[in-house]
Amino acid sequence: MSLLHDALKKLESAMDVYTAPSPSLPSLKAWRKKAVLPLLAASIASIVMGAYYSRSIKGRGVHVEAGAKKTVLAPMQVKVMTAREYNESGVRHYRLLQFSEAKEDFRKGLSIEPSDSVLYNNLGLALMGEGREDDARASFIRALELKPDYPEALNNYGALLDKEGEHKRAVEMLKRAIGLSPGYAHAHLNLAIAFERMENYDEAVSHYERYLKLGPGMSMENEIRKKAASLRLLTFRDVK
Repeated sequence: MSLLHDALKKLESAMDVYTAPSPSLPSLKAWRKKAVLPLLAASIASIVMGAYYSRSIKGRGVHVEAGAKKTVLAPMQVKVMTAREYNESGVRHYRLLQFSEAKEDFRKGLSIEPSDSVLYNNLGLALMGEGREDDARASFIRALELKPDYPEALNNYGALLDKEGEHKRAVEMLKRAIGLSPGYAHAHLNLAIAFERMENYDEAVSHYERYLKLGPGMSMENEIRKKAASLRLLTFRDVK
């Protein structure tokens, strides 16, 4: 969120006080003659200018209190963020692994758009990042209640179920995600992991290879290639 601040000028430093050399003092009589008339003239001018200044200010409608002008500052303008902007801010925090900040942004977005399935899905990811799996589960379920054909929420919920040992339900969710989006690389990867944990190595290898075809250059590509190769050896051994 960006606040629109008024620019504040830095106060300029006061001028250095210059002290002139002291002249020789005139006699008391000469000083009286020279000083009294200028002082009297200055006092009269001050009274006249003060009266003029007071009338002038009153004519402009400016409130004067105890001889000083009262200044009223304009209120600072604040940009109100939309639900989408909160979501974008939360995604930036999430990518920096700032899960708590991301969570707060997603919740602020939901306070504006309480039926936004994307915000619920992203909130679930932030909660998983904090290790709060139960709250993440509720958030993914809510996202799917709002949008049952949401591949990303199905993928994330499936990955969470697999992590918690509910492999069959995980496979169900991940297959639904792939059915809606056949080229969804991460859903293939999560499904491969779930099948591997269920010791269904044929299916695991199939989806690992599908992931590698869909997402070349993705992270851990070499490790996944090695894993697929080792699982393929296990399937050959089982056939024998």
